[in-house]
Amino acid sequence: MGLPGRPRSSRTEGYTPVGRAVGPRCSPRKGSFVESLAGLLPILALVLIFWLLLIRPAQRRQRQLHSVQDALAVGDPVLTSAGIFGTVAHLDDDKVGLEVATGVVITVARGAVVGLVKELEEEQQLESTVEQEEE
Repeated sequence: MGLPGRPRSSRTEGYTPVGRAVGPRCSPRKGSFVESLAGLLPILALVLIFWLLLIRPAQRRQRQLHSVQDALAVGDPVLTSAGIFGTVAHLDDDKVGLEVATGVVITVARGAVVGLVKELEEEQQLESTVEQEEE
């Protein structure tokens, strides 16, 4: 299908065999590997930021929690994940006896202890000094 008034040329007019692309855009580019890495840079930056802001602090908190649970000693004031304040009365391998009131000891899993409570100890000292002053 040639233009009107022009003779029809061969059947391969405008045909380019596969693998024989011509022109400046079709030639193999140098540095294409670097350019493909440049396209991945924003994704890698997002992954790095995600790791720095979320995963790394969570790992640090997890390590700190395990160190607190491993270092429990009898007499430590603690807080459980259920919100129960108590003092460690006895320790087993995976269980902790908490004294939540005078003579009341409950048993909780060691993993339920989320931290030591220094404020609880200070409150107990304040209460004892108030009681002594009242007598």
